[in-house]
Amino acid sequence: MAMEYNEERELYNSRLKIGMLFRDFEQLKNACRNWGIKNIFQLWFPQNDKKKVICACHHKQCSFRIYAARMSKDNPSVQIKSANFDHTCGKIFTNFHVTSRWLAVKYLDKFRVDPNWSYNGIIKQVEDDHAFTISSVKSWRTKNPAMRWVDGDEAEQYIKLIKYAAKLRQSNPGMRVILWRDKDFLKGFYVCLKPLKDALWSNCRPFISFDSCFLIGLYDGQMLSAIRINPNDCIFSIACAVILTENKETWTWFMEALRDDLDHMQA
Repeated sequence: MAMEYNEERELYNSRLKIGMLFRDFEQLKNACRNWGIKNIFQLWFPQNDKKKVICACHHKQCSFRIYAARMSKDNPSVQIKSANFDHTCGKIFTNFHVTSRWLAVKYLDKFRVDPNWSYNGIIKQVEDDHAFTISSVKSWRTKNPAMRWVDGDEAEQYIKLIKYAAKLRQSNPGMRVILWRDKDFLKGFYVCLKPLKDALWSNCRPFISFDSCFLIGLYDGQMLSAIRINPNDCIFSIACAVILTENKETWTWFMEALRDDLDHMQA
């Protein structure tokens, strides 16, 4: 019985054998690439079509070869038909299959655990694991997509703000959310939760404080906030807003939105 390739278990520890079955040609080629990276050999595909694939060593005089073919016209599964897994060349300590995307996928869990993983740390990890030396540029190109996968693409999140505001209103009846826009340009995002509005006048000290702070991320900005102090001397947030920069226009917009909420509560 033919052995099926288990991608989950063998993705970075491929053990290729004659007769092994693969889901399709792409899975076979990924397995070959990873086998070459693990064993420090540069592989390539001199023949690659819809019916068969030949995987060979990049060193022309090397005898390493894998021949794989599709099972049938109606079956996309691919099987290794014959192979010579012995290399007659030396190890190669550079590999064009070790791309920044490949590294980002391989070390994604590491980036989740340590988002502050340094570029030099990435270079050392790759050298320890694979004996390859990557450049500082490649380590930077590795970390960027990995962190987008971990944290989400910030630019795409801004596109979802309108739907997010609608969801907030739907799940929190009485909540006030304002998107301040100038055509397609976002100028501010204001939020005032109903439970906070309802509790505002109960035992809090009779004055409101205002403050602002800088936001650090891919897109700079500032947060404006309105707070009161509750009987336990703790901060009681009334409303907040994210704006691009603190100036007279943004503070006026924030104050007017808060005034409307306070007038509504008093009424």
